[in-house]
Amino acid sequence: MTEVLRGNADIGCGDAFDFSNCARNITLETMGVKPPTMRSTGTTIVAATYKDGLVMGADSRATAGNI
Repeated sequence: MTEVLRGNADIGCGDAFDFSNCARNITLETMGVKPPTMRSTGTTIVAATYKDGLVMGADSRATAGNI
C-alpha cells in the first residue's frame, strides 16, 4: 500500500502489469524518441496491486470543458 501512496512506485515491466508496448517504449526512449507532451485533463486515476491482481479506479467526469 505504501508504494501506491508514494506516487512514484516503479512498475517497470513487472509481473503485475501486462503492458504489451513496454519493450517498444524502452527501445524508442533509447533511440531518443520523445514521448508526447502530458496534458492535464482533470481526471483522477488510481491503481493498486495485490497478490492476485490489480484494482484501478477513475473519476472521468469532464468538469473542465472539452479537451
